[in-house]
Amino acid sequence: NDWMPIRGLVKVPTMFSLAKDAGRSTAMFVGKLKFRHLWLKDSVDEFNFGGAQDGSPVPANQDKAVVPAQTVAKEAAAYIVAKKPDLCFIHFPDGDSAGHKSGWGSPEQKEAFKVCDQALSQIVKAVKEAGIADSTVMILSADHGGHEKNHSENIPDDMNIPWIAWGAGVSAAHEIQGPVTTFDTAATALWLLGVPVPASFDGKPVKEAFAPVAVKAKA
Repeated sequence: NDWMPIRGLVKVPTMFSLAKDAGRSTAMFVGKLKFRHLWLKDSVDEFNFGGAQDGSPVPANQDKAVVPAQTVAKEAAAYIVAKKPDLCFIHFPDGDSAGHKSGWGSPEQKEAFKVCDQALSQIVKAVKEAGIADSTVMILSADHGGHEKNHSENIPDDMNIPWIAWGAGVSAAHEIQGPVTTFDTAATALWLLGVPVPASFDGKPVKEAFAPVAVKAKA
């Protein structure tokens, strides 16, 4: 859960490496450096942490740095308009930072959610400006919930997260009935892109959220 260079990279394929192997373009725009652990060689066309990264070692005084949602969104929006990536991961850290500092559900965290919502609007605008809105699916989710100032217990407040799909082929006004886990996000993105989901994946595509005929969409 932290950037620890000594740990190296993940030892299994990621949705980015699988998409690249299938000829898809990929990008990551992140607010925390720890996502470098997922940056397998040649798996991402752009890894952006407050600016495009080239894989050089990170100065020790930067390993805890956080890039705010507005900056993440600005970088991602410009890239989406210019490059139209097939698979684009965008991470806003503000809600998590505010939750740990001021508490889950605190006024400060709610303000952070407001900032993230505005940042998300920049992404929506960029997708429309790029002319890919009719073929794009956005999946909005999180890695955990929380209570007080942490999220370490096996309780609903900590374990339940939102999972929202919007865009091409999504069933309108449909509330998903089947269980969904965070693992399912990557599997769903690959499925939408027409990339086979490995049998080794724990996650499965959330097909219930989409119209009967799957679309080969950008995710």
